[in-house]
Amino acid sequence: MSQLLGRRRKRQLTSEVHNPETRKKLVALRRFAIVFFSVYTALHLFASFLWIAPGSPLRTVWPGTSLTKYAIPMFGQSWSVFAPEPINGDYFFDVRAKVTEN
Repeated sequence: MSQLLGRRRKRQLTSEVHNPETRKKLVALRRFAIVFFSVYTALHLFASFLWIAPGSPLRTVWPGTSLTKYAIPMFGQSWSVFAPEPINGDYFFDVRAKVTEN
């Protein structure tokens, strides 16, 4: 019974896609998605470039502190990744050795 309902629903969906009105909506939705993700990708690449590049007047193109708020979660660096409490001092050893041959 469930297979029969599945086939009917599949047929119904297929006929809906071939409906000109539904097809126009799907094409419009696809275009919107492509444009949206293209713009987002371009902005992301531009923001990444501004964040990673050396400081320059070009960085002032991005308004306020929004570039920092956008980039820090992705590109923020913290030494706590490598050690929870890194050593904050200079430590050295004085070694005295007496070497004898054989």
